[in-house]
Formats: sequence, C-alpha cells, structure tokens
Amino acid sequence: MLPRLVGSRVDLRGPLSELLFHRGVASWRFVEMALKQSVSEDTKHFSSNSTAEPYTPASYQETVAALNGLQSGARSLQNSAATPSQSKNLKESLKYLQRCGVSLDAFEEQVPVIHVSGTKGKGSTCAICESILRSHGYRTGLYTSPHLVNVRERIRIDGVPLSTDAFSKYFWEVYHRLGNNKEHEMDMPMYFKYLTVMAFYVFMAEKVDVAIIEVGIGGELDCTNVLRKTPIVGITSLGLDHTQILGDTIEKIAWEKAGIMKSGSIALTIPNHQPSALQVIKERAVEKQAELYLVPDIEAYNLDASKLTLTHRLNSSLAIQLARSWIKWRENRPKSDLIKMETDLDDKTLQGILDCTWKGRFHIVRRGRHVFYLDGAHTIESTQLCAKWFNVTAPKLVMDWKTCIGI
Repeated sequence: MLPRLVGSRVDLRGPLSELLFHRGVASWRFVEMALKQSVSEDTKHFSSNSTAEPYTPASYQETVAALNGLQSGARSLQNSAATPSQSKNLKESLKYLQRCGVSLDAFEEQVPVIHVSGTKGKGSTCAICESILRSHGYRTGLYTSPHLVNVRERIRIDGVPLSTDAFSKYFWEVYHRLGNNKEHEMDMPMYFKYLTVMAFYVFMAEKVDVAIIEVGIGGELDCTNVLRKTPIVGITSLGLDHTQILGDTIEKIAWEKAGIMKSGSIALTIPNHQPSALQVIKERAVEKQAELYLVPDIEAYNLDASKLTLTHRLNSSLAIQLARSWIKWRENRPKSDLIKMETDLDDKTLQGILDCTWKGRFHIVRRGRHVFYLDGAHTIESTQLCAKWFNVTAPKLVMDWKTCIGI
C-alpha cells in the first residue's frame, strides 16, 4: 500500500495509513521505493534457529496471500467488535494457542511479557524498550501493529523482522496445526488474531528472554490480553480513538486501556493524562490488584536533548522505566527496587535509546535532492503534533494541521 497525502483512521488490521510531506517533485513509486529501501535495511541477515518440526514453506508471496485471506472488512470488524460477541475474543485466542501447541502456562513461565497499551506512542515505546533490553544482552521478541511496508515487521527477534523464509515457515506451521484441528470450516482466527497466535508461537520457538507486546485495539478485550500473568505493564498517552469500539469519552477509553493490568503487575504510565482519565486508571489498578506508578518527565534524566528525536522525547521515559523494572524483576530484586523511578542512565540504557529508530514516526528519508517527511496520525492531537514537528524540522514549508488532513 502506498503512503497517502491525507491523514486517516488506521485500518483495524491492515498497513498504516501515513501522513507524508515532501520537498521537490517525486512520483508515488519513488516514494514507495525510498520507504521500502529505508525499512528493508533493518531486515537483513536474520535466520531462524527454531527447533520446531521442519516444514518446507510455500513461497513468501503465497504465504502473504494466505494471510490476507484471513482479513475481514473494517466495517464488519467494527460491528462485531462493538457487540458482546467480542467477549469471546480471549476464549478464542486461548483456544487457538492451545491448538497450535502453545500452552499459556508454559509461555508465561518461559517468556515473561512487557505488555503496552495506549492511544499514542505504543509502538515507539515498545521499540525503545526492546532496544534498551537488547543493549543489556537479552534476547528479545517484539510484537507490534500495524506494519508500515510489510507484515514481517510485526514480529521481530532481537530487533530484526522475521526473514521471508522464517515468516513463511512459522506461518505454515501454525496454519496447518490450526487447520488440522478445526471444529468447522470457518474455525480459523482472523488476520490480527492469527498474527498474535503466531507471534506467541515464534517467541516460544525462538527462546526469547522477554517479549514486548503492543496491544492491538483497546486492552481489556484485545486478543493480546489472553495473558494472565504480566509482570510489567505500560500505558501510554490516551486520546479519542476507535470510539465505536472503545467508547466515546476519554474515561471509557482509559477503562479499556487499563484492562491489561493483572494481579501483581507493576503498572507504569505517564504523568500528563487528563485528570479524569488518570483517575480511571488508578481505580482500575485497585480493581486489578496491580501497583500503579507514574514515570518521570523526560527532562528529569541525564540525557542530551540535542541527540533525541521527537519520538525519543515523547516516549523514552516510559520505555526506560519499563525496561528497568523488567530487568530488576528478572533479577529477583525486592519490589521496593522495582518501583524506584531512577533517572541516572547507565551506558547500555543510553545506547539502547540512541540506537532505536522507528520507521514512519517523525521519520525523514533523503533520496538525492528529495526529502520526505513521514509521520502517522489518526487523532487530532497527533495531527497537531505532526504539523508542529514538520514546521520545526522544515521551517520553509509552514503547514497548518488542518491543511494536513485537507480541511
């Protein structure tokens, strides 16, 4: 899918609709080639070391075609998600995990999870957190959505998307295990749920030390919330998003997003929520028997702001504390240590932050005389921030946020 010059609500299961600005004249194909080249630089030199049963996969193109066959229309998806039938989501997720041989008990024992929900900054927060943990020597699994250029970006091992061969191999292993145990002809998970099940399967097979998992939509009833034991939970910035599914007020959305907290979880969130939303998150923490803490502002850290991108400045504090809390939890440190919001950064943490790039978010791509400014926005607040970033970064082309979305 090519980038578009308008902001739009992200398709619930498809690639990201991007807001794109550029200097100079260039064809859409040039834009697509530049973006694909930029993203593909991160996808080289990965090979699976899985010990799963051998399987000779179909071509990658056939694999993607089979995966795309599991998609449903956004409208029908919204209609079903807004009804009580969505309460079946978690039961179905558990059923499909069991069918492909993933025991949730074994998964939670072998692959401790950092689970992240929110409206804005989820993917960036997860990416920075993953980079910090990898910098500390941990083998990481990262599951995010949607993807920017190709679906393999959604499942990463040690920061690298699965290769075409590995993606095909794992896809067909899961597909046949599910298909061989169907109760009826239509008994297969849809696109996002399938990829969620596949991500869990891959993380087990690849023997990762930690999985950083981004919620798809909401939290309480999202299929990633099949998890029952989540030591570390993060909640990013909130806004009005997917209101037909999650509710039309910030309080209703906060209720859904906070649903990923579990009994005993250390839950971390940002300090600048709307007061009513933060109050809902606090009440949900009590209900879920989780411990909730606010992370410091980014200005509190010993960071050189000139080295940070806007993505880093917005999302690094939560990512830092999520990674630090998980490391302390992994080392069996006392809970009093887990909840210390330390702002002095060690060299590995700092390197992890600086090494992290997240394509398509406040992203500048230079190709010859052409400069492309890419960002994604699906709320008014995000679009305003996008316009502000563009005006600061490319001051010769001042753009109002309403111009960005064509109104």
